[in-house]
Amino acid sequence: MRNLRIYLSLLVASLIGCSAFQLAGPKASTSTSMVQSAPPRVAAPLYLSTTTTTTTTTSSNNNSSISSASKSNTSNNKLHDLNVIIAGAGPSGLLLAHLLLQRGAKVTINESRPDPRVSTAKAALAGFAYALGVGVRGRTAIQRVDSELWQTVKSKGNECDRFRLYVGPFSIKLRDSSVKSKGNIILRWLTGRRNTDNVEPSLLLYQADLCISLMNELERRYGSSSSSSSNNNRVKENTEMEAGNGSGRAGGVELNPEEARNTANQTLSEDEPRFSLNFQSRVVECDLERKRVVLERTRNETVLAPYDLLVGCDGVNSIVRNAIKTASVNFTAEKQTLPGEFKVARLNHTPPKLDPNSVALIIPKSGSCTAFMEPTVNGSACILFAGRGGPDSPILSSYVKPRGKQDNKTAALAEILLECFPLLEGADLEEIAEQLIAQKPGSASSVVCDVYHYNSSVAIAGDAAHATGGVSGQGVNSALLDSVALSDCLEKYFDPTTKESSLEATLLAYSQRQVPEGKALYDLSFGPKPRGLKKVLYSLRAVRDTLFQGRFGIGRPPLQTLLTTSVERFSSIRRKMNFYYDSPFPDSATFDDWITNVHAAMKNTTEEKL
Repeated sequence: MRNLRIYLSLLVASLIGCSAFQLAGPKASTSTSMVQSAPPRVAAPLYLSTTTTTTTTTSSNNNSSISSASKSNTSNNKLHDLNVIIAGAGPSGLLLAHLLLQRGAKVTINESRPDPRVSTAKAALAGFAYALGVGVRGRTAIQRVDSELWQTVKSKGNECDRFRLYVGPFSIKLRDSSVKSKGNIILRWLTGRRNTDNVEPSLLLYQADLCISLMNELERRYGSSSSSSSNNNRVKENTEMEAGNGSGRAGGVELNPEEARNTANQTLSEDEPRFSLNFQSRVVECDLERKRVVLERTRNETVLAPYDLLVGCDGVNSIVRNAIKTASVNFTAEKQTLPGEFKVARLNHTPPKLDPNSVALIIPKSGSCTAFMEPTVNGSACILFAGRGGPDSPILSSYVKPRGKQDNKTAALAEILLECFPLLEGADLEEIAEQLIAQKPGSASSVVCDVYHYNSSVAIAGDAAHATGGVSGQGVNSALLDSVALSDCLEKYFDPTTKESSLEATLLAYSQRQVPEGKALYDLSFGPKPRGLKKVLYSLRAVRDTLFQGRFGIGRPPLQTLLTTSVERFSSIRRKMNFYYDSPFPDSATFDDWITNVHAAMKNTTEEKL
């Protein structure tokens, strides 16, 4: 049964279009309730209660996860007076920079890791270079900048909509567009492929390659103003000294007058490039009231940087999210480590016994660890090994004991890999073994927050705001949608003549738009837990949708297909499944009221402090 849970969780992530390699194994039995209780000033949100709520059907014009109100990618100067600091140079942070720079903002990205374009950095990050799948949601988000950017990203990946399940000697084609050209009508019908299908495949690529594509285009379009310890001659950093007559304070860090005078305060002048990308530049403290962050850079350099808007795209362990949590008792967030462990190996060539054009889930011949392979660009591949971990799983263990005549752990692990996965025969198993031994087992986490902003100056996006640990396979796609939503809200509400109040309206609107999507994706990822008759009906529904996929007016496409191949809002999909959940999903008005109340409570707390 334990093995079955692992297989099914991998299978679900695979079927939605070959997506994220953050997957850590079995599905978590996580509650949707928050860790902290609701603040005393605000009624508990109906989403987090067991009481019923009347839901409304969203109009078809509003069902798309990409707003139809602002699909133009024409550059303008609407944000010319806005100074934005983005923490994190992941996909969401980099796409947000594109969208804001396109509208005239000044943007500084601070990334704690080394530049992935530097060879030494690639070697250091090899264990974290997992592959991910950019589906129609992510593709549409990137195209919001322009089609040229999408073509640049597309050139770094491999388009694929095929999926195979390998069980012993059997290969089962679960998804395969090539089936429509064959004469097996029954198989074509069962796999849901028809000549009239017009579903674009997911783009499989390494996270590093996606980020590098976005970075290079940023620098090509807006000038190179990057810095890293390995390439410091690429940038001349403009700073001015901050003189202080008294002690300064930055997010809990006390600066005496001498320290204040010797702390570099990064500013953006008219002569300075509008875009700056700084590597090995870590946000260590946030002074949310004075709107400045303390950055720790190379050579023990500390920088005090002011901002109009701080956006935390810094992942599940977000410093920015933690700063909001510290600043306001009205902000609640839950982070939970999911069960299971994983390791990743990169291959120059697909193993000869596997289809080089299909994603593959390989059930092991022995042991509890599964292998999930994605074909990437130029015939290469990436394999995720996932399972329970622990001493009984040598593939995921940090220590491999030599066995038999083997006198080294690399050869021993290569032998174990072949025993567990005979289909890997012909691959360079010792190279795979070396990569696995060099890595510490990874794990995934879920994140749920009740709002995605703080007052008029801070927002969070991507895994910093919501994360499902790769269970849904929509991590990168939903993160990119956050960037589009925030830029849309800035475009609509920001006014440089009333900067403070317009930013407040912007961030409130951003939370109202994206919080329901993050919570809905969480629900859809971990699924309902129906009991009794509802459990039977839910299982029958899954079988019906898998077989008919909406054909002949019977059922609808499976959930995984909807997540991957449509841009229907997650909240809309979730509401249509209300019957199977313990509580119905609140309507938009209910979410708006709850988020407005939290916002007001945060604002009142801040005013009382001042």
